[in-house]
Amino acid sequence: MEYDKSLQHMAGTTDTTFLTKKKKKRRRVTVTVGTTGGSERVAGLIALLRSMDDVVKSVNFRDIPYNVRDMDQVSFDDMEVFILCHSINNRRLPITDITDALYDQLLDRAYRKLGRQNVIIIAYDFKDNDLQPNVLTSKLDAFRIQQPTACKKSSAVVFAGQCASSPPDLPEDQHSKLCSSLQKATPPQKCCAIL
Repeated sequence: MEYDKSLQHMAGTTDTTFLTKKKKKRRRVTVTVGTTGGSERVAGLIALLRSMDDVVKSVNFRDIPYNVRDMDQVSFDDMEVFILCHSINNRRLPITDITDALYDQLLDRAYRKLGRQNVIIIAYDFKDNDLQPNVLTSKLDAFRIQQPTACKKSSAVVFAGQCASSPPDLPEDQHSKLCSSLQKATPPQKCCAIL
């Protein structure tokens, strides 16, 4: 930890009680939002992320193939933080672990490449009544029990309403969970070979 020694110098002493902590500037992360069907489905979410300029440096979009067999084409090499977005209107909520799960392999590859702290899952297009606090808590609890791998391989699972228009329909507790996960995200370390 770095300290400002100017107070120590001004006081003319070597007593460290005069030292004050310097605020360390947090490194902002580049976020990649991925979903099937094009960026317009999550345009409101992308706008929200871009407004979080204290933690988000930039936001990219990655189209996720609709066919599970084609998801191997998604590369995580150029990503720092990956937000996997899934519309429940399209195929219910089969993220991992259950019959017809869509993202078992994709999520595993993201987890291995980026680390748990840099993977977030957002299931969206829930109806307003599903986003009421008691109903939402029940749905999230059931999801954790039925699809534990999704929770183990991501820093957060967020449930939202529509994400196409701005602002996205994100309950306050889910918004806080998203913000907290982004603040804890750390860019993967780049390795360099010594020749």
